[in-house]
Amino acid sequence: MATGEQIAMVLEKMEKAHPVDFFKRVNETQAGIGAVLRVLYKSTDGTVTAGKISDMLNVSTARVAVLLKKMAANGLITKEQDLMDGRVTVVKLT
Repeated sequence: MATGEQIAMVLEKMEKAHPVDFFKRVNETQAGIGAVLRVLYKSTDGTVTAGKISDMLNVSTARVAVLLKKMAANGLITKEQDLMDGRVTVVKLT
């Protein structure tokens, strides 16, 4: 399980690295998790909907759901239902 310090280090390196170079060095799952972390890190309040992640990364909502499930299991994020619309999942960094 990654610590907050490790996550911050990865995000900092992602900011400095060219994305193509970064993603060449990691497998598909790690790249997806890294991309989701970057989207969350870049958000103004640290929360994003699963649908917005899907749109921003141009991947299916099913793929995002799999990534979010793995990330939640590893303690990287929390998932909650939106208070206004129970069909929407809100994702937050832990």
